[in-house]
Formats: sequence, C-alpha cells, structure tokens
Amino acid sequence: MVEEKKEKEFVKAQEMQLNEVELKVNRQNDEQVDKIIFHMSHMDRKIDITWKPKISKDSFEGGFKVNKIIPMERGLLPKKLVEMATQCSEKGHCKVKVNYHVWNTEQDGSPVTYRFITSGKTFDEWEVLDKGTEQEKIE
Repeated sequence: MVEEKKEKEFVKAQEMQLNEVELKVNRQNDEQVDKIIFHMSHMDRKIDITWKPKISKDSFEGGFKVNKIIPMERGLLPKKLVEMATQCSEKGHCKVKVNYHVWNTEQDGSPVTYRFITSGKTFDEWEVLDKGTEQEKIE
C-alpha cells in the first residue's frame, strides 16, 4: 500500500513568535501593497507566511457595475497589522496565534513548502497574545 502524501493543509490556531512584518510595494505605485511577509519563529525554526492583500473596488462604466479586485493600499491596512508591526519594531517580537495554509510541492526537483494566507478574513482571525506593555509617564 502506497502512503498518500498530504500536499495542502490548513493550520489553525498555531502559536508563533512574529519577528518582523515586511511590506513589498508595487514598483509603479508605492502606496499599493503587493505582498506582506510575516517573518516568524516557531520551535527554533524560521518560518515566513505571505499574504497578498486585495480589496474590491466598484465603479460604473457604460451602465455596467464593474467590480475590480486590486492590491490593498497602505492607508487601508488593518489596524491589527499596524499594531503587530509597531510592537515588533519596539520590542523585537510579539506572540501571535495564527491560521494559515501550507502547500508542500517540488520546484526544480527539490521539495518546497509555501506558507500563506489567502484572505483578510483569515488574517482577522489572527490573535495577538502579548499586548504591548503600558508605559508609565514620569513627571
């Protein structure tokens, strides 16, 4: 009997350490975010999770309602993402509980693993476990 290899799976509620949030912006328009890379650590392994955030824009052309899916702009990034990035830059990392897809495949004969999220809905389910510490004002 041949063992069947699972190529795609969904990881739910995995606790990880987020070390950095990297934005890859569009070459022609640096307000458009083409890709977000979450640089993570889990059990002494470095893991990158990618997300290509998109938004839906409606317009009317020639009497038709036209719906376009376009890259998200910097000003529309989720508040939680900005908080995570800020906490990582101030503290060096933050603990998060994440959901993501894993795809194991081959590229040029070598095994490759891709980790990614496909929608804002999946990102909305992410949870920051250690909130930033409140700083006292010294007067």
